[in-house]
Amino acid sequence: EGLPLAQASIPVGLLAATVDADTPVPAFGPRMASFPSMVERSYAVGQVPELHQVVYNHSNGVIIVGISDTHPLLRAGQVKGVRFGVGKRDLSKMEVKGKRKKGGVFVQHHDKLCEVESEDGSIHTLRACMRGNLVELNERLMAQPSLLSSDPRGAGFLAVLFPKDSDRITGDKAVVQQRLDACLTKFTQVRQADLAYRDEQRALKRAHFDGSACDDEHVPASSASIPKLSGGDDA
Repeated sequence: EGLPLAQASIPVGLLAATVDADTPVPAFGPRMASFPSMVERSYAVGQVPELHQVVYNHSNGVIIVGISDTHPLLRAGQVKGVRFGVGKRDLSKMEVKGKRKKGGVFVQHHDKLCEVESEDGSIHTLRACMRGNLVELNERLMAQPSLLSSDPRGAGFLAVLFPKDSDRITGDKAVVQQRLDACLTKFTQVRQADLAYRDEQRALKRAHFDGSACDDEHVPASSASIPKLSGGDDA
């Protein structure tokens, strides 16, 4: 069962969540940004370099997803807009209710959370990076997309996830950090293998349409050879 946000002990500078529909968590404002020690004390911070995203893993297992300081959209000029309704599921219509956060959408590591448009016209896809129940999207970004660039470690967070009990990484911060790093490394390996497989498939299709022969050297690796993300430590 998901852990109620009332018990999460999450810095409100990172999480503008609600305990229930009628009880908002007080917002402490930008002053929280001047006290990074709270985040450092309570969260393990994992990087997904390939996607330029960050995963904050609280000691109780709650996950907050954000972008890193190296993300290209921070160099592409002003953030113009954020769209959560992308992909097959319109996450912007998700309704989460009660302390157990019923109605949250289960997402996989590679699932899209949103698309971000910069002033230069570039579109950036931001992903879940972890597996779990999506219990909150930072809808404030739709009205104030500039928060992504002005406060990526605070009010510009993307989403909050509650992993399944079997996937949740909890405990001492050092242990959480080690397991989180291993999990994100596995995700990166799986993503790279999947992208390589898709590139090979596209190359074979082009060769076929060009009338090129397909010899044994160009037979694609079976998709079964792509490593899978399992539960537990690989969440």
